[in-house]
Amino acid sequence: MLTPVLEQIAEEKGDAVKITKVNVDENPALSQQFGVKSIPLIAFFKDGEVKETMVGVQPKDVIAAKLDELAL
Repeated sequence: MLTPVLEQIAEEKGDAVKITKVNVDENPALSQQFGVKSIPLIAFFKDGEVKETMVGVQPKDVIAAKLDELAL
């Protein structure tokens, strides 16, 4: 459900962003490290740090707007 949206954003933003998916069932340590309590969770990183998170399926324009905001 969220994958097609993320793929569209990745295609549109090109090298400006890197989108990575993690299966929390296969990576419980990473899930614990970032405090994942609900999925899907979108974590926005900048300079190696989590700047924002969103829980649940979000519309493309909301995700894109957050990426634009964090690029400033």
